[in-house]
Amino acid sequence: MLEAAGLHKSFETADGRVTAVDDVTFSIAAGQAFTLLGPSGCGKTTALRCIAGLERPDAGVITLDGAELFNAETGTSVPPDRRGIGMVFQSYAIWPHMNVFDNVGFPLRIGRRPRSEIRDRVGWALDMVQLGGFAERDSTQLSGGQQQRLAVARALVQEPRLLLLDEPLSNLDAKLREEMRDELKRLQAALDLTMLYVTHDQTEAIVLSDRIAVMSEGRILQEGPPREIYARPRSPFVAGFVGSSNLMEGVVTESLGEGRFLIETDCGSIGATSTAGLRRNESVLVSLRPELIHLTAARPPGGADGTVWEVTVEGSRFFGDSTYYDVMCRRRPLRVRAGPHAGFDPGSRAYAVIATADCVCVPTGDADHG
Repeated sequence: MLEAAGLHKSFETADGRVTAVDDVTFSIAAGQAFTLLGPSGCGKTTALRCIAGLERPDAGVITLDGAELFNAETGTSVPPDRRGIGMVFQSYAIWPHMNVFDNVGFPLRIGRRPRSEIRDRVGWALDMVQLGGFAERDSTQLSGGQQQRLAVARALVQEPRLLLLDEPLSNLDAKLREEMRDELKRLQAALDLTMLYVTHDQTEAIVLSDRIAVMSEGRILQEGPPREIYARPRSPFVAGFVGSSNLMEGVVTESLGEGRFLIETDCGSIGATSTAGLRRNESVLVSLRPELIHLTAARPPGGADGTVWEVTVEGSRFFGDSTYYDVMCRRRPLRVRAGPHAGFDPGSRAYAVIATADCVCVPTGDADHG
């Protein structure tokens, strides 16, 4: 469906030329939801704008359904309005002097579509985003969530081959973000949309996406399904950015076969998986997710393999559906996620049981950004 190859984009600033997108390559299959995920300033929005035709890359090729939209070598550059792409901006870009119907129908009027077609297409788009009864309402009278739906309807009304969304939920409160996130997921599945989504919110990316590309300093560090990105990070940056993790320095002491290694850390030995060919005595970073640690008051049997560590509870934070404990293991702080009714008082001794099958480690010498 969409292929971006070797995209490069830099800007002239007061401090010199700054690279925003550096050799970015990815592809999106038809009907797939693909997310560019990363912190502010990592280049994800610039990459999106290059796809939309709102920025001209310095190098690279962009194709949609096999047709070139941009090619730096040949000079090909299809104008934005002829790319067959819909876009939802972070600010929504709602026209305040138009009502809901006119906002949605504006792209069709510019395209000189018949009135009957405009009426039918606008009605369909508003129904899809659950704004069917709002056609005559002044757009300035809509809530934030309704404005977001309106922006999506306007993007959908032209039946785009590709839908681009640039941080569309960032202006909403937490509860509404969750509702609209689920609504976007419903729309994407119902319409079999091919979607390129940009966000810094890891939860949004994990929930909405079929595939995620994690970006930092203009480059894609890792790309794959959400579960793989979360459970099998390949660099220290991805391990630390996607989700919450205890990142522990360690040294490889033994290869256990099939990509598993025994790592010596400040807290003791632990088994971990790595896609890299690690060597004995190599320095690594272990990613230990808080939910992989189970706290128990009594020491369980079978702790000789190093997966049970004695800890001291330092404090806790209640989040409603869970409780996070700050514990100390041999002067090494760890964060542990437990159920909402777990009862460990500050200063109490406990045992951390580690689900080592899901632990991963990466070489500290890996090229890393961020």
